[in-house]
Amino acid sequence: MNKSYPFCYFNGVLQKFTNPVDLNNLIASFSPQTIFETILIDQAKPILLSEHLARFREAIRSVYQGEDQLTSPKPSPKLEEGLLKEQINDLIKKNQADLARLNIYYEKLTADKVQLLICLRVLTKDYMETPVTLKLQKSNQRTSWHQFKLLGHQNQPQLPVNQDFLYFNEQNEILETTRANVFFIKNNTLITPPTNNIIPGVIRGWLVANHTKLGFGLEERIIRLEEISEFEEVFLTNSLRGIIRVKALLK
Repeated sequence: MNKSYPFCYFNGVLQKFTNPVDLNNLIASFSPQTIFETILIDQAKPILLSEHLARFREAIRSVYQGEDQLTSPKPSPKLEEGLLKEQINDLIKKNQADLARLNIYYEKLTADKVQLLICLRVLTKDYMETPVTLKLQKSNQRTSWHQFKLLGHQNQPQLPVNQDFLYFNEQNEILETTRANVFFIKNNTLITPPTNNIIPGVIRGWLVANHTKLGFGLEERIIRLEEISEFEEVFLTNSLRGIIRVKALLK
């Protein structure tokens, strides 16, 4: 999954990285205050691109105290949304990417200058279809969602694709996993934690908006740890893998 495609946009300029190490070093040069967004490319198309860019914009506003860097004429390089979409589609074509992970990295350097990288990494069908075993894990502190859009919070446990932690807080309320939102099913109803202390994932939002069309009821509410045994099914959602099957839930 870590293999990268050669063509990237860095600060608005198309560049070719023939040595993957050079791209990895560039990514490592971004500070812990870097905001990032991950988008799935499937059948050579970005999935829910507008929704992802809206979340990207909101993260920038939250971290940079109300600034809207996607429409402001100040920053260089330009972050106009239409231009970002053009660059993303151009990368898909130049890299001939059919199934890929798109990453956008954004760091504000000064009032008038930002650092922006758009790149693609290879995905495989095996990675996308691998079910996950969850292990319950107490979390002593969870920050607000926009803080989790910072690159510094990628320093979470590096787990295999088939493993993840399901976090709960000191009040025994289920939150989310290391890299996904969680849904439970009971009596044909989707049940998921509210967004006040979790990341409001794009796929989560799509399911919440379309649950009726999919034939499900919906409850967004606090879920207690002791309720888990009452549910019929559990699954995860994230922007990269969509709906993720859960193989087992371990205490």
